[in-house]
Amino acid sequence: RADGRPISDYRSVSAKIKTVPGVTSAAATTYDGALLVGSKGAAYAVLRGLDKDSQAALNEVKDSVTEGSVAAIVDRKSNGQDLPGVLIGSELASRTGLRVGEIAEIISADTNSAPVNPVKRNVRVAGLFRSGLFEYDSTWIYLSLDIASEFSGAPQSASVISLQLDDIYNAKRIAADIRASLGGSYLTLDWEEANRPLFNALALERRMGLFIIALIILIATLNITTTLILVVVERRRDIGILGAIGADSKSIRAIFM
Repeated sequence: RADGRPISDYRSVSAKIKTVPGVTSAAATTYDGALLVGSKGAAYAVLRGLDKDSQAALNEVKDSVTEGSVAAIVDRKSNGQDLPGVLIGSELASRTGLRVGEIAEIISADTNSAPVNPVKRNVRVAGLFRSGLFEYDSTWIYLSLDIASEFSGAPQSASVISLQLDDIYNAKRIAADIRASLGGSYLTLDWEEANRPLFNALALERRMGLFIIALIILIATLNITTTLILVVVERRRDIGILGAIGADSKSIRAIFM
């Protein structure tokens, strides 16, 4: 939302977004900061809420799970415990010393909802995941959307709606269509804008690579030219003799080039 407030009617908003051409799925989620406490210590984490009604979001997470299962997140009965289950990144688990089946504590980093007494809750590690991106594996925690929304102080709500498109290169056009459909109370952020620092770094790396290659070629050219000039200067006497005996300029040039 443009005003920064949670999306309480995320189900109707998701349904409306799905009607926009080019959108294949829409799932509510959260990106709230928190502190994960384990046996080795505490580490900053990002709470990613999973909507149990979004099969596409569940399947996406399921593909990256290395230990445990996603089922324990959305269905507390499946893990046979009273505590809610969570999936944590492999790097985050190593940093905090947590393993599958152990109990961890999550402390909300949202000071707006509870500035004096932050929300704390014990959870059980239901599994580990490895996405291949260090930023995600070292900070993300997947848990039920209902549980995640409690940490933000707005139960039964979501902070963002995550989308999947049939063509990622039409993201800007689809984002404009979504804004037109939902009105000015919502903001959109496509993958290019979200990863702009990375793309800027790659563009700078490419420009520097071209500059270094051009510099190497220039230095090689100067070395070759200097070598030829020195050879000609050292052989001036020989060139004079060749000219005296009748050799033309073309023949002499062919000898040194």
